[in-house]
Amino acid sequence: MTYVTGATGFTGRFVVDALLEAGEECRCLVRDSDEGRRVLPPSVDLVVGRLDDPAVLPGLADAEAVVHVAPIAICEGLLKACEEVGVSRAVYFSSTWGVSSVRTPEAEAVVAGEARVMAAGDAWTVLRPTMIYGSGDKNVSRLRRWIRARRVVPILDGGNRLVQPVYVGDVAQAVAGVLRRQSTHGRAYEVAGPEPMTYSQMVDEIAAFEDRRIVKVYLPGSLCALAGRVFGSVTGHPDLSDQICRMREDRAFSIDRACDDFAYHPRSFADGLACSGQSEHTA
Repeated sequence: MTYVTGATGFTGRFVVDALLEAGEECRCLVRDSDEGRRVLPPSVDLVVGRLDDPAVLPGLADAEAVVHVAPIAICEGLLKACEEVGVSRAVYFSSTWGVSSVRTPEAEAVVAGEARVMAAGDAWTVLRPTMIYGSGDKNVSRLRRWIRARRVVPILDGGNRLVQPVYVGDVAQAVAGVLRRQSTHGRAYEVAGPEPMTYSQMVDEIAAFEDRRIVKVYLPGSLCALAGRVFGSVTGHPDLSDQICRMREDRAFSIDRACDDFAYHPRSFADGLACSGQSEHTA
């Protein structure tokens, strides 16, 4: 039986589906059983608890493995609980924030979380997805809705920075691919789309998929970064400034190791948009 955290989130639901398709039995830690029952398949066993609860997590003792879809920055309680009940095999969701040259509190939290995981035995696998997209995500779906509603699209820094978005279903399949492979123990993998593209190219592909003619307005990155810093200092929330800085660096990664080690073969961006389905148009 596989114990899953973060199962009711956008990515977590796909992960649970992929694990069930692979023949795994799943037990999901949820905060609200009603929400869990509403969004997760009926065959899934639910236990109610919190990752920040210092007690042993409910239902963990008889698990064979853990899939931690919740942020790796909040892994400490889970690590302690796994040690206490003797569960060693675990797959952890990290982020490419951890290998970013932009050092922000979010990036530092990811790095610290990975360090804690990697110090806890050798039966872990860390997955570092890039920008995850699919119907209802907070990045590409928002951009699609913007393009459907407006013809003018603002583009930061000339739109020449590389991105490598990955379809959520491919991320979920990566979890199923590594879970029972001992050869992936003690390894971290970047999980991205098949090849990088510029941000401007990504916008063009979305516009073509939506059959929309758009006008791209290019905004100076330095001016946006300054505006983000001012906004952060005034509001006390530096997140926007951090995100702008992150957008000003290339976010492209090799997936060769993942392809070699667990036959990871992500679909193209165009195919991923198609897989997102018509539900985007009713979102």
